[in-house]
Order: sequence, then C-alpha cells, then structure tokens
Amino acid sequence: HLLCLLLALFGFLLTLLLFLFIRNRPPKQHRIVYLELPHNFKRTGKLLFRNLQLWLIFIYTGILYAPIPTLGSFWGVFYLQTRGFDKPLAALITSMLWVGFAVGAPLIGKIADATQRKLPCLTLCPFLGFFFSLFLLYFSANNQYLLMALFLGIGFASAGQVLSFPLIAENTFKKFHTLLMSG
Repeated sequence: HLLCLLLALFGFLLTLLLFLFIRNRPPKQHRIVYLELPHNFKRTGKLLFRNLQLWLIFIYTGILYAPIPTLGSFWGVFYLQTRGFDKPLAALITSMLWVGFAVGAPLIGKIADATQRKLPCLTLCPFLGFFFSLFLLYFSANNQYLLMALFLGIGFASAGQVLSFPLIAENTFKKFHTLLMSG
C-alpha cells in the first residue's frame, strides 16, 4: 500500500509540474507552418510507400518498442515466476520496464535535441537494450534489485524509439514538399 501511495503522490506532483511549466501556445517568435496536403492522395501514398528511409524507421521503431509489450504485458511476470518469484514481486520487477521507458523517453529526446544529433542515440539504444536483454536471459542469480535494474535498463533503451517520430515527420515533410513543388 505504501508503494501505491508513493506512486500516486509522484503522479500528482508530476501533474502539478506539467501544469505549471508546460506552455499551451508556442512562443510568438516561432512561425507556424501549415502543410497543405496535395489532392492526389494515391500519388502521395505511392511516394511515401516507396520511401526506404521511412520503412527503415518503421522497422527500427517496431524492433525497439517490441520488448515493452512483450515483457511488460505478456511474458515478464510469467518469466519471473519461473525463476521463483511470486506474482506480486514479479509484477513489481516487470513494472520497471514502464518506469525506464517513462524516464528514458523525455531524457533521450532532450539529449538528442540538446546535441542536435539523433544518430548517436539511435545507435546506442538498441545496443543497450540488447546488452540488458542478454544479461537478463543469461544471468542466473535471482537478485530482485538487479533484475529491477535490468528491466529498467531495457525500458530505458526501448525509449529510444521516440526519436522515430521526428524522423518520420522530417522525412514525410520532405516528400510532401517535393510532391507539392512538382505539381
């Protein structure tokens, strides 16, 4: 019950901070550009469908996000139960995936924005996820804190998929812009 109370308090504080610091409107010095969609949707669809860069981003995102629902929702608790943990403790350990994702998503986005380079984050996250996953599978000790750290690390690494959204937007905008300029 104490953990639930602490999580509720954390959620309340996070909501309060978001309410106080997140702006509803962009600053006035930023210019908003509205993209008008072309009338030829079939041509647009073909153009986007043939964009290899978008396909690579989709595949990357799917692979990087896959551990979250598979371990976090489907197999994580059962896997830990086979290692001897009771269901509540297995669920607590598994929930660290979501915590890692929740912490990692804004942090990775902030790092990529601050450095103006997405590629280092895009390459580091899968390697981290692979390393943590291998360690989880082949580490035989049942130390709950180490397992929590591993699940946290897998969730953090999976959060690298958030960088795919600006990449998709950038690639899509380029293709739409090309289509609009060509008629």
